[in-house]
Amino acid sequence: MSPSVEARAPEPPSIPDAKETEKDDGLDPLDGLHPKIKAWIAEHKREQKEHAQENRRRRNDIWSWGKSLLDDLTPRDLYRFRASSSLCRAIEAAGGRVKEADIHGKLTFTVGGRDMECMVKEKMSRPIKRPEGEAAKWTAYPHHHNSGLTSSGFLRAQISTWLPGEQPQWIESPRKPFSQLIPAIVETVVASVPRLIEWERKREEDRRRYQEAERRRWELRRLKEIDDARWSRFRSAATNWKEKQLLDAFIAELEARLASEGNHAIGEKTTTEWLDWAKDRAAELDPFAEGLVGLFRDVQRP
Repeated sequence: MSPSVEARAPEPPSIPDAKETEKDDGLDPLDGLHPKIKAWIAEHKREQKEHAQENRRRRNDIWSWGKSLLDDLTPRDLYRFRASSSLCRAIEAAGGRVKEADIHGKLTFTVGGRDMECMVKEKMSRPIKRPEGEAAKWTAYPHHHNSGLTSSGFLRAQISTWLPGEQPQWIESPRKPFSQLIPAIVETVVASVPRLIEWERKREEDRRRYQEAERRRWELRRLKEIDDARWSRFRSAATNWKEKQLLDAFIAELEARLASEGNHAIGEKTTTEWLDWAKDRAAELDPFAEGLVGLFRDVQRP
């Protein structure tokens, strides 16, 4: 189902009396609410009491801002509570469990070992004329709704847990009240659990495949880096070997000249000592100093 679009209502809907809505609407009565939903009424009363007590404490402090008093629950609030209660009982009848229930509409069900979040909220509309006075007080929690919108007079339910594909949602209509939507909601919630598990399984497989491919790519890079380093040392050995041949020829020429020119002191060394120094340094370049084994041992070192 496609996401809902804000409806445009010509006038704010009339709000029936709470007891009126209990007649033949197929929802739990107020005196038979699910325990999780019944706790909402107790929570509301507690908040009302706290706000009033806080205001009394601050009454004599001119610099203190008092909390706004919390209005009584409206027929729309109570209708939503009853709808939420009926949905909770239907989920339990289907083998699920109500894990959490938030007064502002979020319900968390545990089905098949998985948590599924659902929302039961007012379907909002944008009236041509902004409601005023009592018509604007359709809920005790106006700050939880867009101030430019008002209740359309219908509820909207949606699975808010992410599912592959579209997020299912249901909207009341004059011909299809919430009680008639409940079977489809429960069926979809229960059926969504295997879909979610299968999607998670595939996602985990994809993650493992990706990690394995990444591991192979990393290993190939690591082996290439090792091989490149070895090749670099092998080429250096060839360069050193060629340079040593040039140095050996040069040193041989110097020794021949030494025989004709004689030994002389040059700084802290004699000519002979300088030649010995050159021979030692040239020997350091010899890649075959320890034979082929030594050459390739140096090539393959870490």
